[in-house]
Amino acid sequence: MIPKPPDVVTIVSERNPLNPKSPRTIVEVTIIGEAGKCERFLRSSEPYQTAAKGLIRSGFDKICEQNSDIYGVTIFSRDL
Repeated sequence: MIPKPPDVVTIVSERNPLNPKSPRTIVEVTIIGEAGKCERFLRSSEPYQTAAKGLIRSGFDKICEQNSDIYGVTIFSRDL
C-alpha cells in the first residue's frame, strides 16, 4: 500500500509597517492535502496566531518560519 503524503499548509503573513508590535495577519494560504477544521481560520486578514495555534492543535508541526519586519512565511506539515 502506498502511504498517504503529508498535509502541508503554507501561510504568508504581514504586520503593519507603521506599528512593528502589531500582530501578524494572513495574506495568503496554500493547502496541499487537507487542513480540516482549521480551514475556517486560514483566510486572508485573519490573525496569524489563531491559525498557527489551530494547526498545531490539529496535529501539524511548524517545519519552517522565515520573518522580516513586515512579511513572514511559515510552513506546517502533518503526517497521518
